[in-house]
Amino acid sequence: MMKTKSMKIRITFAFGLFAALLNLAAATDSKKPPAAKEKNRAAFLKTYCVKCHNAEKHKGDVRLDQLALRVTSENHELWEEVVHNLQRGDMPPEDAKQPKAEERQAFLSEAIGSLTRYEVDAKGGRDPLMRLTNNQIAHSLQDLLHTHQHIAAELIGDPGDKHGYSRQTELGLSGPYLQLYAKSLARVVARAIPDPEAPAPAAYRVLGSDWEKHHWASHYALATLRRRLYEGPQWLGDKFEIPLPPRHEHRMFLRDNSSEGRFRIALTVVNEPPTYGYGEHFLIKPGSDIAKPVPGQEVIKDLTKPRTVQIPKAGIYQMDVSLKPPTKVMVTADSSKLQQGLVAAWGLNGDAQSESKRKEMTGKLVGGAKFVDSPIGEEGKAISLDGHDDSVVIPRNPLMDVGKGDFTVALWINPSQLRQAGIVCLGRYNWVHGWYMDMLQGGVLRIETVNPANQSNGTVATKPGILRANTWQHVAAVVRRGENQTRVYVNGFEVASGTVAPTNLDNPSVALFLGRIQDAHLFKGKMDEVYFYNRALDLKEIHSLLEPGKQFVEEPPEPPQELTLNLGGREFTGTIHQPAFLGLRLPKGPLQVSGRYGEGLAPHRINITPMPAESELAAEYRKFEQRGTARMPQEVAIYLDQGVDNKLYKLVQAISVSPREGPQHFEIFGNLRDHLGVSTDPILPDDPQPHDFVKFRTLIIANHNELPGYQMPARHRMTEPFFCVRADDQWIKAFGYKPGLGGSNRGDSNEERSRGGAPVYSEVMKTHGHAMIKKIEFESPYHKSWPPMGSAQFLDQGRLTPESLPQKLKSFAAKAWRRPLDPAEASYVEKVIADELVVNDSAINALHKTVVTILSDPRFLYLRQSNEYDLVSRLSYFLWNGPPDETSLALAASSDEIPAAALEREVDRLLADQRSKRFIENFVADWIGFSMVNQTAVDPNFYPQFRTHLKDYMKQESIEFFSEILFKDLSCLNFLESDFVMVNGVLAEHYAIPGVHTQRFTHVAAPKSRGGGALAQGSVLLAYSTGQDAHAVNRGVWIRSRLLGDPPSDPPPGVPSLPEPSSDGKPGGPVSIKQRFEAHLKAGTTCYDCHKDIDPWGVAMEGFDAVGLPRTKIKLLPDIKKSDLHPNVSRAGGDTVVKDVVIDGQAIDGLVPLKQFLLTHRHEQFTDGFTRHMLSFALGRPLTYRDDQTVLALQTEFEESGYKIRSLIKAIVRSSVFRQGSQPKNHK
Repeated sequence: MMKTKSMKIRITFAFGLFAALLNLAAATDSKKPPAAKEKNRAAFLKTYCVKCHNAEKHKGDVRLDQLALRVTSENHELWEEVVHNLQRGDMPPEDAKQPKAEERQAFLSEAIGSLTRYEVDAKGGRDPLMRLTNNQIAHSLQDLLHTHQHIAAELIGDPGDKHGYSRQTELGLSGPYLQLYAKSLARVVARAIPDPEAPAPAAYRVLGSDWEKHHWASHYALATLRRRLYEGPQWLGDKFEIPLPPRHEHRMFLRDNSSEGRFRIALTVVNEPPTYGYGEHFLIKPGSDIAKPVPGQEVIKDLTKPRTVQIPKAGIYQMDVSLKPPTKVMVTADSSKLQQGLVAAWGLNGDAQSESKRKEMTGKLVGGAKFVDSPIGEEGKAISLDGHDDSVVIPRNPLMDVGKGDFTVALWINPSQLRQAGIVCLGRYNWVHGWYMDMLQGGVLRIETVNPANQSNGTVATKPGILRANTWQHVAAVVRRGENQTRVYVNGFEVASGTVAPTNLDNPSVALFLGRIQDAHLFKGKMDEVYFYNRALDLKEIHSLLEPGKQFVEEPPEPPQELTLNLGGREFTGTIHQPAFLGLRLPKGPLQVSGRYGEGLAPHRINITPMPAESELAAEYRKFEQRGTARMPQEVAIYLDQGVDNKLYKLVQAISVSPREGPQHFEIFGNLRDHLGVSTDPILPDDPQPHDFVKFRTLIIANHNELPGYQMPARHRMTEPFFCVRADDQWIKAFGYKPGLGGSNRGDSNEERSRGGAPVYSEVMKTHGHAMIKKIEFESPYHKSWPPMGSAQFLDQGRLTPESLPQKLKSFAAKAWRRPLDPAEASYVEKVIADELVVNDSAINALHKTVVTILSDPRFLYLRQSNEYDLVSRLSYFLWNGPPDETSLALAASSDEIPAAALEREVDRLLADQRSKRFIENFVADWIGFSMVNQTAVDPNFYPQFRTHLKDYMKQESIEFFSEILFKDLSCLNFLESDFVMVNGVLAEHYAIPGVHTQRFTHVAAPKSRGGGALAQGSVLLAYSTGQDAHAVNRGVWIRSRLLGDPPSDPPPGVPSLPEPSSDGKPGGPVSIKQRFEAHLKAGTTCYDCHKDIDPWGVAMEGFDAVGLPRTKIKLLPDIKKSDLHPNVSRAGGDTVVKDVVIDGQAIDGLVPLKQFLLTHRHEQFTDGFTRHMLSFALGRPLTYRDDQTVLALQTEFEESGYKIRSLIKAIVRSSVFRQGSQPKNHK
């Protein structure tokens, strides 16, 4: 193996003498005859090289004793190695006789001249034709056919260069490649150019207010295929909206499962300030009192039509609204028939026996259920249930059968919490045959029945707020079979009605539970005086059951209603919980007042009362008036994926909702294949398994803003610790509970089998700004117009006519071949379409075949270098990775030689276009080595928290960092070290960078522990690891080749591996990677000459593991067998990381000092290497010695610009090697 670089000497030769060598290569070359030059080189090789590289020794498996002095195709690579090692000072080795500086310089100048002459002669002075890369072909098809299909991954992969240089000139067109290309091309053309006479493909659309109808009612209901959607018939229409506070997400489920095509998502979002508990308007908080009468109070009655009042003076006023006049119930209790139809009565006065004395009806106390004192009844006892595991269970008995008949269940309850819980239950959740009375979140009372087919048989539920916590109240459900005959009562007041179908409700396999749904939600509080009848009691009988606790009987609270007040032309809408409704600043003078609630009902009375300036309410209102200043950007992300549970969300786009009033509109586009893969399964399977949610598309909107003080427990997390806002809340609020609905809840209760607690978002909105989603639209496949642009470019007045096709196709061929057609080419296109029209049965098929022919032609697939059209084409493929547009082609047509200033303006124009993202993505992918990121599998045994999508974010980090440097005109030296990084919220969390709460990549200060620049990026650290551990050699090679442009030679065959760690437990054995390298190098192997200049770079990065996180110990799980380890991981777990090295005499301990060393001592070498990589990318080939003068000239201009990438690009585009594809011939 040829010896590699000695870092110190290399700097001296590469930058101190290299310019002189290049000049001497031309001057000396012309003065000395070839024989003399060859004699000098032969003598140099014999004196300094052949001793180690001969027939007997051939160190590094290299022989120089037989090396021909004339450079040929057989030996030019070996000559390049000789020159490289002499330039770097690696030959002769340090312990061998060294040539004088002038000897080394003379030999190098002659050798470089000979290599340059060979390259120019071998390639005719001009770069060869270049086939477009797979990405360039795919982007060309996208631009020419106006399609978003991308076929690069369908073709045989382009060969890569292990050091990141372009090898485009080596691409060819093999038979298998052409077969794959032809197949993919035909498919793309057929999809991009549909028959204009055919109707547009059927699309799945959610438009306008229809988005309300695309939300699953509950996960369980979805899994069981029952009540999958809230089915109306009542809808909120334009009033439907979803609040989205920080760290909350909302899911929308789309009944579409196609896998091809473009999609469009449109959002209308409002940035709302904190509500401070009052809502959009100053809605007075529940529990507030009605204002006391004061001078200036106005009382309005009879609001069946608008009324006008005089406001005596400007100020803050409280609006108190009474919806109805006080209720007077005149019912005479009648207990004369209460023994008729009595199944059982449990007085719970110290035991669980039925008062009917039926032993078979005796209940059993479960858990810690106990009897406590009670104000209900004469004996004064009740059962107390802790909501954790307490209940009363009565074994199933045929006497409990109600068949298809009526029945009544009634009791006193005093709930401690208004959460979902069973009250009296002879059935189970999950749609099990039977019935149950239960309580739902928010104080809802419900009776639900299930038929023998385990389907809903009828449900009657109250609106929220009917039940109260910590208060005794009587509840009863009277079930009469028939249309709207079932009634629910609280304290003898009818609070709900509905229908229960006449089917048999008897399920002998379930027991009767008090205080629990069997195997599910438990009641927390007290119960007393439970009655069960197999007939329907009338209202008088219900009132007779109130007697034991009549002191607690009062009218249940009015269920919250949506009330709209119109005050002087301003509309105020909100939920009214009590008469105290609204605070408002009013001017002096007349005020027209009207109001409506429910089904167009008018309120009974409105009081308008002035508030003293010093009152608490007035102070809160003044704060509320200033809430607009509390708005802040809402960082929202849109995800699209298949399924929900245990799936990683796939980001579509992150957006920022600006801190301003009014609706903001966002339109987002994407390709389904990028988010779903391919699936032909139905949306819902016929025989679903529980929690099988993968048969439909899930649209997720998430607010990533910070939310301190709230944490979702891990057991309730899906893919991120986000709370979920469910659409059910909006319907429950407006229409009450319906079958299948379940409101959002806190999800952080520690109580078993309960996620209790109120929704988090209602509390969060009081103190945090939030996004309010007003509308979501979704469409797929999406076509901006029909026929699409792919077809429209071939139409004549909207029709596809054979007569116009030749001219249209000649115009298309000129775009595809990137220049005007000459007469022969025009005739060729005319002949092709004429022939196709004869042999095909339709004009559209003939068009398809002709377009495929044009796009299979070498004039499309290859880049030429003959005129200015070719120049603008190469510029376009350099900076757009795609074909030139009309402006570029017009520039080529304007001059026989495009002026340098015009080329610079064209560079600025191309970079300003969105298509320049292609250049950035492709260059960074080649330079960093994204293929290595993709190939490196992160071992979950070592990194269980690492998520697959982090790889994509790591690659995007590198792309965004490059973009920031390019478009902000920052110094390229930021790649070595920077005071900023580009991260999104997920990466920031991974790197432990605080304060980043957006999925958009953003510019933030670099943490001191890792700094910035390329070496701190996860893509580099992961790509050059094993997926289990860091890989010092690979990282060292990357620094040498990609960062410093100084790739080491390939290792010779039979290289021994690193020594294993000491296994005998003796101290002093090689343990750390540094110690093992040192032992390796001291062994006297041929590896020494290379690894002494590779290993230190990688060892200095040992402080960061395979996934880019800092470490002080080697991460290795003790239960991982050595056979399961990556071949390059053989260290004992828990070893201390050693990362101190010496490079060029400088002590370096870790990544941050390494970057400072590079910035201080190697920045010229880095910029030289970066220049070479950029030039190679622009030319589509590896650089050779004939490019060295160009590189030096570019490097000089690069330095003068302050190392700005844009300046380097312009210098490359102006260079003769780019403009002409050749260097001037400086030899004879």
